[in-house]
Amino acid sequence: MKYEVIVKFQDLEDQKYEYNVGDLYPREGVEASDIRLKELSTKANRRKKPLIKLVEVKDKKSKKSKAKNEEKDQGEANGTEESSGGEN
Repeated sequence: MKYEVIVKFQDLEDQKYEYNVGDLYPREGVEASDIRLKELSTKANRRKKPLIKLVEVKDKKSKKSKAKNEEKDQGEANGTEESSGGEN
């Protein structure tokens, strides 16, 4: 499971690694315990507010497909999609 940082913080259990809003937690190559995840995602931490939230992370292939579909939809909405027909 991955979490998204919603409040900038330094992880005191990871050599004070600084996480910025929008970063994924934990960072690549680091594992966080269930207890740590609960601390950071609830008020049960030094700052007394959630610092991370659970997010769904899709694989890179899914993200690329979604981006292509969004570009296609954007082009259709703007009337800029190139036609594959024979009209000029």
